[in-house]
Amino acid sequence: MQLAQFLLEKLNNGRLPHGTIKEAAAKFECDRKTVRMFSRDGISGVGSSRKKGRVGRKKLVSDDEAITRIRAVELRNRQNIRTLAAQVGLPYTTLFRKLKAGVIRRATSTLSPSLTDACKYKRLLHCLSFLRLSKTTRSCPAAFKFHAMLDWIHLDEKWFFLDKDKRTFYLVKGEELPSRTARHKSHIPKLMFLTAVGRPQYDHGTSQYFDGKLGIFPFVIHGTAKRSSRHQAKGAPVLIPQTVTRDIYVDALVNHVLPAILTKFPSRWKTLYIQQDGARPHCTDGCPELVASAASFGLNIKLVTQPANSPDLNILDLGFFAAIQTLQYRKCPKTIDEFLDAVHESFHELKSDCLDSVWLSLHRRMATIIDHYGDNTMKLEHMRKEALRKQGKLPLSSTLASNVFLQAFASLHPEDRSIYQSWVDQIVHQYRPSSSSFEANASAVNVCDLGAVLDEYFEAHEDHETNLAALCDDSHFDDISVDRLVDMMNDLEVHVDA
Repeated sequence: MQLAQFLLEKLNNGRLPHGTIKEAAAKFECDRKTVRMFSRDGISGVGSSRKKGRVGRKKLVSDDEAITRIRAVELRNRQNIRTLAAQVGLPYTTLFRKLKAGVIRRATSTLSPSLTDACKYKRLLHCLSFLRLSKTTRSCPAAFKFHAMLDWIHLDEKWFFLDKDKRTFYLVKGEELPSRTARHKSHIPKLMFLTAVGRPQYDHGTSQYFDGKLGIFPFVIHGTAKRSSRHQAKGAPVLIPQTVTRDIYVDALVNHVLPAILTKFPSRWKTLYIQQDGARPHCTDGCPELVASAASFGLNIKLVTQPANSPDLNILDLGFFAAIQTLQYRKCPKTIDEFLDAVHESFHELKSDCLDSVWLSLHRRMATIIDHYGDNTMKLEHMRKEALRKQGKLPLSSTLASNVFLQAFASLHPEDRSIYQSWVDQIVHQYRPSSSSFEANASAVNVCDLGAVLDEYFEAHEDHETNLAALCDDSHFDDISVDRLVDMMNDLEVHVDA
């Protein structure tokens, strides 16, 4: 304490004068290193405890006890820390520390479109239609890849708002938060845009890289103001939003989308597929105006309507619109003209890598839809696309494990199985032994998990050679029961990198 008092008295503007440490060491008969360490840790108060192991005040409740209490609370009473603290009988500061420590986590729940069984089935068929069988040899077991979609174009409309109701800013100490006012949040100006994008790819015809962005087109017309206001005088030129009808939508396709395809899209001499949702103004495949216009451009266009209530199957709704809007909100436009320019600038500023990543996310979304029989409640897994892109290992398309495909195949209606029957036959052919002992060759053959998935197929198949009981009677499977054969098939799992 005397040493501390001595050093505190010597402090000048938070620092010890030259020679103080030497003087203190001589006065208190200790080493200068001891004084220097004490001045650094003791006076500043930043020294760490030298006690080893678990020390300090005991926790009010253990992590396990906190988890048990929280799990007993209904989700509707877990929407903020204070409400949850009142329900579990703990201070909210304790729960906040548990949150920082990772014992509990904050999660956001968003509403998903409600799906009927028929809608789920259509989503499943839609995703299965993009699968391609890539490997069929015994040394390389069957694996499925998604179509690269280099000849696909996605269309969609979106309302863009000039400003948003709530913004978050980071301010320094003493800085004032800017004031933002509006008559009502429903009066915030908005415009609808039609956006068309394809898969980024190299154009061998022009020896240039196509960034995938065909264009973003506003549904507006140029007119004059009918009355004076604080924004413009009567008769001044203004932009008037259009109500999208079938004629207006077809006009946008003919005068904006098709010319953009003709001038930008690399595979324009092939059959191109344009995917859109099922909104009422949208025209269907075979629209006379669109067919005539496409023929005049020398294009072969097929319109494809995505399954109902499936925005997650459209590139734009899946992530590209959100990326555009994030950039647009950074520009903070004040007028409609500035707003229009901000949306166009944001669209063109986005890198093609961002768009290509969303296409790969669509592949992974399709894989999860197939795995969950068309449902939309599952979370999209993280692919680490940026890290793979930096390493030069980013794939053009994602893969799907054979066992996931077989499970989906077993759930199909009989009339829809014929499309994929040849694939299943090729997979089943790989499971048949080519030598006298299935046990001896099992380790050399990479087989996917069959289990009960193929039971239904084997029982329904008329060919007795593919029946499990018949296989057990075969000379290759002497003394092997049906249950044993199923267990062996279940134990031999193929791993396909997704």
